[in-house]
Amino acid sequence: MFILFIIAAITAAGVSTPAVRVLDPSGAPIAGAVLSSGGIVSMSGPDGSFPPPTKPGDEGEVSAMGYERWAGIVPLDGVIVLSPEAIPSGVLIPVTAKRPTAASQGLAVSEIEAAGIPSPGIPGAHKIEILSPGVVVREYGGAVSVLSMSIRGSDPSQIGWNIDGHRIRSSMDGTPAVCLFQGLFSSMRLARGGGSAFSDGGLAGTIELAAAGPDDPMRTFAGGDSKGGAWAGASTPLGGLARLSCTFSSPTGPSGGRGRSGGALFSFSKGAFSSGTLVTSSSGDVEGPDWSPSEASISRSSIDSWIALGMGGGFSTEGSIHAGSMGYTSVSPSPIRDRHSEGAADASVTFSPSGLPLSVGATADVRTEWVGGTALGSHARTLSSIGVLASDEAGPLLLSAAARVEAATEEGPGSGLRLSALLRAGECLMVEAALSESFRRPTFNELYWPSDPFAEGNPDLKPESSTEADVSARFSRGPLSAGISLFRAVSDDLIIWAPSAGGIWRPGNISEVLRFGAELDGTLQASFLRARGSMSLQRIVDASDESTNEGKMLPYRPGITAGILVEAPILGVVPGISFSMTGDRWMNAANTIALPAYSLLGASLSAPVPGIAGLSIELAGTNILDTRYEETNGYQGRRRTFSAELRWEALP
Repeated sequence: MFILFIIAAITAAGVSTPAVRVLDPSGAPIAGAVLSSGGIVSMSGPDGSFPPPTKPGDEGEVSAMGYERWAGIVPLDGVIVLSPEAIPSGVLIPVTAKRPTAASQGLAVSEIEAAGIPSPGIPGAHKIEILSPGVVVREYGGAVSVLSMSIRGSDPSQIGWNIDGHRIRSSMDGTPAVCLFQGLFSSMRLARGGGSAFSDGGLAGTIELAAAGPDDPMRTFAGGDSKGGAWAGASTPLGGLARLSCTFSSPTGPSGGRGRSGGALFSFSKGAFSSGTLVTSSSGDVEGPDWSPSEASISRSSIDSWIALGMGGGFSTEGSIHAGSMGYTSVSPSPIRDRHSEGAADASVTFSPSGLPLSVGATADVRTEWVGGTALGSHARTLSSIGVLASDEAGPLLLSAAARVEAATEEGPGSGLRLSALLRAGECLMVEAALSESFRRPTFNELYWPSDPFAEGNPDLKPESSTEADVSARFSRGPLSAGISLFRAVSDDLIIWAPSAGGIWRPGNISEVLRFGAELDGTLQASFLRARGSMSLQRIVDASDESTNEGKMLPYRPGITAGILVEAPILGVVPGISFSMTGDRWMNAANTIALPAYSLLGASLSAPVPGIAGLSIELAGTNILDTRYEETNGYQGRRRTFSAELRWEALP
């Protein structure tokens, strides 16, 4: 189906579109700027122009190193003017909250709009597997569900996470330390490939969440589903300098468990100063696996706050703090009452000199992180890092190199490196090659989790490292954009949670793991049809010479995932249909037991509400064939669910 979609799209690609260009205030073209519009990501050439299909009148977002982010409707003359950044910033650890990091400037990047960002307990989490290749989502655990995302066969803890440059990766388990809720963020940028040369923990990739800017219009939404779940939220600018976004939900789990969650994000920017504060909270019933039913509840809360300041002379600084807590109470199969808390504080200084023949940025960073709990105990460590990035243009070729060295108390040093070259071959084709060396330290859970009936930690774990090479190409012409990425990675001492003979999950180092695969994606944006699809083929195998499982696939890594979303606007009404599939997943290291493949069919219908400007309604159905499947061993997937949502956006 995906191949047929690409063939059909190419036949419609003969439509030419006006050029869109990006300039600085003096009128000089800006090369290497990134444009995201309608799910298509493209880069400006030496003359500042972007390849089709984006045209005047389309909505988009443009970012470039050293300039403030631009978002809005492309002007009728096609010219977008970027303002210089108030804060001269580096690239390794961004401090402006106005542009993506360097890790997400390449071609192996997917831009997810606000409606596509998965939210715990809200139907439709698997949609992101259609919008981005190389990604697998598992949702399980109850109403306040665990939303596990994997990139290129990685564990969820092997992804670097940030919000506008502020790190939100938990030191306790490596996943986001905050609850991700629909409505708090304007977009998600997902970069595949080694990223720890730019951010800690990004062994397999980096996910960046962006807050809406103070100039974006006010938005509200409210919805509910056929299982009894409900959600609502609003995001509004405040005085042209700040913005406040709030959301609340009451989700229902696959087995009927109930939950409550909410969050608020406040951001402020004036001149060389910017800040943000994010507060989240959730609680609800836990739904255990079929093989171990339980009666339990869980609660989580967090607060993050960050500031950034430009000091002149090419220097800028950032500081942030995070605090979070989790409570778990079980009645059966055994009484448990556990409380965990975690926190982090970091400060960084960035120097970006001007007047050099190439772009250079250097960052020094110090971070302290700690955890405490009735079961986990108290642990802390301090991390110090220095990073540098340099990039230069040679005609249509953009070259960049980044390196990062990190030291930690009571642990050995780690280092990351990334080299890349991006070539714009004419108006329609871009090609990129990259080589990265990444690392990740064990989380506190992996090291110190006490033995219980389900899991235990491993204090003897070593840090893991990975060397990855990938080549990506993107073709854009008329309404069509299609891309392909090939990757091959060798990971040493890869940390994997796997069940032991007694069924207890325990992390361990696999001396060598080979990851390789191909990722395809395509987007068609025509007046009568909009389509987006992806396919991922991958092999994640144990390559240890001394292992009895040499050549075997690692557990819970599907060899194939694919999906397609098609929408056909008709007189303002937009019907849509989606299809996604996930291949077989081995349940053990010996590859003798597998979870079967499954497919999900979805449908949607959106339309404006007559008489109320800016108001629209969307009706949707997920898993409409009511397929029975398991997200992971013993955790049943969400059954057929219908939903309705009202959305309102203030008109300019």
